[in-house]
Amino acid sequence: MTCVAPAHLSPCQGESCGWCKARARKTRRPVAEASARQEDVLTAVRELAAAGEQPSSYAVAEKLGIARQVAHRHLLALERKGLVRDVPKTVRGGRWSVT
Repeated sequence: MTCVAPAHLSPCQGESCGWCKARARKTRRPVAEASARQEDVLTAVRELAAAGEQPSSYAVAEKLGIARQVAHRHLLALERKGLVRDVPKTVRGGRWSVT
């Protein structure tokens, strides 16, 4: 497949340029299935919400005993799959809710 990026002077192979990679990321279809660890993260978000807390990536990480960055990546993956959503940012940072 040849790239159709208007900025290209010569055609690429579709996998090599940043424009094609970005376009592929935007056009991916959401997958409804979550991995085992993502299910754990989803359960933690539900439990924190049931306890009256606003689940943040820090709270999820603390509950599961994992690094905050790892929890945040799992939350982003769950958001792409349509299982959680990012609540508008507050002063204290992002909060997540189950969809």
